[in-house]
Amino acid sequence: MGSLLRIWYDTLVGGLGNDSISSGDGNDSISSGDGDDSISSGDGNDSISSGDGDDTINAGTGNDTIDGGVGNDRLILNFSTQTTDINLTLNTGFVLTGVANVSNIESYNITSGSGNDSIIQSGLINSAVYRGTDTINGGAGNDTLNAGLGDDNVSGGAGDDLLIIDYSVGDTGKGMYLSTYSYTEGSYSGQAYRQNSNNTSNLDYISFDGINRLQVTGTSKNDTLTSGLNNDTIDGGAGNDNIDGDAGNDSLVGGDGDDTINAGTGNDTIDGGVGNDRLILNLSTQTTNLNLTLNTGFVLTGIANVSNIESYNITSGSGNDSIIQSGLINSAVYRANDTINGGTGNDTLNAGLGDDNVSGGAGDDLLIIDYSVGDTGKGMYLSTYSYTEGSYSGQAYRQNSNNTSNLDYISFDGINRLQVIPNP
Repeated sequence: MGSLLRIWYDTLVGGLGNDSISSGDGNDSISSGDGDDSISSGDGNDSISSGDGDDTINAGTGNDTIDGGVGNDRLILNFSTQTTDINLTLNTGFVLTGVANVSNIESYNITSGSGNDSIIQSGLINSAVYRGTDTINGGAGNDTLNAGLGDDNVSGGAGDDLLIIDYSVGDTGKGMYLSTYSYTEGSYSGQAYRQNSNNTSNLDYISFDGINRLQVTGTSKNDTLTSGLNNDTIDGGAGNDNIDGDAGNDSLVGGDGDDTINAGTGNDTIDGGVGNDRLILNLSTQTTNLNLTLNTGFVLTGIANVSNIESYNITSGSGNDSIIQSGLINSAVYRANDTINGGTGNDTLNAGLGDDNVSGGAGDDLLIIDYSVGDTGKGMYLSTYSYTEGSYSGQAYRQNSNNTSNLDYISFDGINRLQVIPNP
């Protein structure tokens, strides 16, 4: 049978059952023995050994030495009165000079103070071995928080807080989902999770609030990742990922795999990584003229810095825009499948090779179809039109040498003028 002990300035020893032990002020020695014990050490420089069992230890104040022993043990640390910066790397143990010397702990409940704190999971506790269930409250200050794997709750508190979510470790089960936000006074609340291979339960889950910026690394599976309205960093890792930049000046990396990246608004840095990657770029609110030469990368000042992209879905604004394919992306190497919407304005559009859809939109729009490059297969066919209120809709294509499939194809509408360069 468990016991309840509440003693000051003493040595406390629990029994074999589930004990509840609470010491007071002073330098106490606590040994709880076997069982699932609850220990609260109070003030003083205490020595705590919780023995076997799944124990919960509340360290209180003082410079404590804590050994969780065998089992799945949880440590509660309250640093809310701390005004200096805390740099805490959590493993199954850690040393925080003058505060705690900890070993054999598998999960944490931590409240930090008003400093600019860093609380990071690492090692075994941030792996598939433990997947701890952690609660972290950043308090005031500009904090960097990482709860690692497991079923976690993180609150940034006041300040400019960064939440790191890294599911590239412990990589089993399905891909990662990060898509639900509430945005209040500059901070996010939301969730991210990864399910097991049968989609029956979560391997990892995090609920967060009071977060101002996200740094997210996905799994090797197919992830769905949506950033928030501030300046976030998203890395999809391997797998065929869907990444949505939303607002803010974001860093969006597709990693390996055939990824789809939606740049959102803001001045984003985008790297598709390895694979056949697609970029969605909505510039419909732009009123100035755009001159955009698409290769596997481009720089559009104040809007995007792009690399390692193989196909595009672009909507331009009300200016007189020029959107032209060039380089490798307009060759037999890639034959990108692009979608271009010219919006309003007098636009010049060239989707290059591949399976493309082009809409000129309003204005006097010129479509360039150039099949003189990537010259393989049969000749070019351009013969079907519908003509409405001064604009064309139609198609052009070039088949392979066996006439069994299209090498290149374009469907278009809202086009007022054509410039066609066929096979030589």
